[in-house]
Amino acid sequence: MTWSKAIFLLSTTKKGFSSREIQRQLGAKRYEPVWAMVHKLRKATGQRDDCYALQGMIESDEGYFTIGASANDHTTEKKRSGNKTKANVMKMVESNVLADIDTVKLEL
Repeated sequence: MTWSKAIFLLSTTKKGFSSREIQRQLGAKRYEPVWAMVHKLRKATGQRDDCYALQGMIESDEGYFTIGASANDHTTEKKRSGNKTKANVMKMVESNVLADIDTVKLEL
């Protein structure tokens, strides 16, 4: 349970958490085990990021996810920015070269 709480804390903030703050949040008495855990988590996420670097032709787009909101938020929803029922997200994917429409062959 401690590992999952630490992963949650590290992944939900933009700026990140220090090992001391995670120690306080978890209620741990000793700093060294918390530091080792955070160090292992950061090392693992850094290695994972290297495997998923986008290369070549990249397409990006934005979209919206419907989020849990109260019934009042749905009825008072505004059409402007600051929508309480939808979260804006950006996605990026690698793309293949498009086929030539006339010959239906891939350009390589």
